[in-house]
Amino acid sequence: MHKIWTAAVFAAVCASSALAGDNDQKICAVESWCNDTCLAAGTQIQMADGHARKVEDVLQGQNVSAPVVARELAAFSPSAFHTVFNLKKLEAARVMETTILPLNGKAMLELQVASGQVLQATENHPIITESGVRTMGELKVGDRVYTTAGVSPVTQIKVVAYQGQVYNLAVKGASAPEAKTFGVFYANGILVGDLNVQRAVTPR
Repeated sequence: MHKIWTAAVFAAVCASSALAGDNDQKICAVESWCNDTCLAAGTQIQMADGHARKVEDVLQGQNVSAPVVARELAAFSPSAFHTVFNLKKLEAARVMETTILPLNGKAMLELQVASGQVLQATENHPIITESGVRTMGELKVGDRVYTTAGVSPVTQIKVVAYQGQVYNLAVKGASAPEAKTFGVFYANGILVGDLNVQRAVTPR
């Protein structure tokens, strides 16, 4: 059963970057930076067991597939974040949190890369590139993003029509240091930042 958050409560929770409570998915009805970075319904998330699952069907406590954390950064750095991971080795990353949000008139962008992957996400969703973390809105044709098929250049990015809710996950890999909360996972085969990366790169 989903939990409904009031605007005042959810805004306060977002500001603290600490969603507390039970294992229910969180539904937000407030227009804020919290709902400005999410994935379209139907986005396929690569799970740790090798199967794919729609983002709206991924539950807290399940495991997604993610690159192994190979080293630590003293502090989060968008330009160096991609160097944290060993992209050639995968591990299970536990889903710590899920969100369901209304689009509320925000732009939905569609990203296409040369290796064939296509991803729809809001303009501030973080994407992992060879140059670090970029939001969907910052990406340009030719930027090289990480995918399940290797590094692939962006061939097109455009605004698309979209109706419905949008979704996000916070994940934590088994090799991640206990104090580190920034995670990544594969969405439609493209490596994206999780909810905590979004909170780090999206201005409040």
